[in-house]
Amino acid sequence: MASLLVLVVTFGFAQTSEHTKPVNLTIDDVVAVVGEDVILKSDVEKEAGGILLDNPDAEETAVQCQVLDQVILNRVLKTHALRDSLFIAPDQIEYQLNTRIQYFVNQVPSVSDFEEYYGKTINQMKASLRPLVLDYLLAESKKEEVTASVRVTPAEVKRFFYRVPIDQLPYYNAEVELAQIVMYPKPDEEARSKVVNQLDSIKQRIEAGEKFTDLAIKYSQDESNAAQGGDLSFFRKGQMVPEFEDVAFKLTPGEVSRIVETEFGFHLIQAIERRDEALHARHILIRPEVADTQYDAVEEEMQSIYRKINSDSLIFEYAVDLYSEDDNTKALGGLLFNQQTGTSYYEIDQLIDYDPQMYLAIDDLEKDEISEPHLFEDRYGRSGYRILYIQNQRDAHQMNLEDDFETIKERALEFKKQQTLYGWLDEATKDIFIAIDENYRACPNTPLWLRKKEG
Repeated sequence: MASLLVLVVTFGFAQTSEHTKPVNLTIDDVVAVVGEDVILKSDVEKEAGGILLDNPDAEETAVQCQVLDQVILNRVLKTHALRDSLFIAPDQIEYQLNTRIQYFVNQVPSVSDFEEYYGKTINQMKASLRPLVLDYLLAESKKEEVTASVRVTPAEVKRFFYRVPIDQLPYYNAEVELAQIVMYPKPDEEARSKVVNQLDSIKQRIEAGEKFTDLAIKYSQDESNAAQGGDLSFFRKGQMVPEFEDVAFKLTPGEVSRIVETEFGFHLIQAIERRDEALHARHILIRPEVADTQYDAVEEEMQSIYRKINSDSLIFEYAVDLYSEDDNTKALGGLLFNQQTGTSYYEIDQLIDYDPQMYLAIDDLEKDEISEPHLFEDRYGRSGYRILYIQNQRDAHQMNLEDDFETIKERALEFKKQQTLYGWLDEATKDIFIAIDENYRACPNTPLWLRKKEG
């Protein structure tokens, strides 16, 4: 603490340990101290600002209090994790670092743009973030240890629900849970050969000196990155389909691959850079044209499957296993997940904008009914036929125990874990110095951090 105390103007701090006295800190940007950790006003305001962007109606002071409370809690948890010598595996740290950096890299056209914007290389960013990630993982590890044994009984779930005033219970719009069977028409050999010849010609042009990026912009049919010269950013094994990865990860920087076939079409891949276990690459994707006769054949087969399911001679889940060609949903009995919410439910009103084809297909259906086969385009731009099954259906309603027991149970469990955590803090904060700037002492949880402890 000595080095901290010599720096600037004075403002009073309260304290929690009987072994310490109120101190005068001389940094006007410090809002709290937890043990040896300093919490800066700028960091609290930056985090609060991000929350306020997503919640413009929230009250700024309340959000800053919530941020400060969470930071103090994490510092206390981290302190005890270190005291207990909790171990964080290096691969956990690396995974968190790579995931966070990749998220930000994906917001800009390329890695070079990311590095230019932040003024640091990827490795420099990882080095600066590593201590923060380690602190976060230590805090989470200790939190999990403290709350690991917490459970809730059905009676506790009911008591939790009935404590919420009726006018504060959330209202849910009408929702559906969907499963699907998908089949894609296949190109014939003539169409496949045409694409292979086209990509072979493109590769020869690259070898003759033309830029891969220029040709990707002109020819690639991957709309998500063609405009960026086919740039795929950094990716690790497991993020691309196996056929693509098997070739891509064997390339040296600058090398262009042979023609690679995947379920999405035919590719040329160029490696750009390797960092640790990640590869930065670009590609050109061209899909063979599919003849109308192939579409007709798939539609006829799907109509046959539809009739069998409707006549109860074929169970939907068996049909998924036998016929569906969508690997993302096949292992789950065809169950679809809503990418926007991370759940398996879709709000009916949202479907109108999110996927109009899906909405029209199920508009008149009830639970346990299936749609007729219909043409659709998936998120990768592939056209195919699908049958949709209404696996579950919830009418618009206010939260209640009958319809929403699992959701209420999750919330009751989180509430009980929070109570357990704050109960643990009674002992956990006894011998940790905690000081908070007087401007933040009106925050709701400040008394928890600043109350006197008896030895």
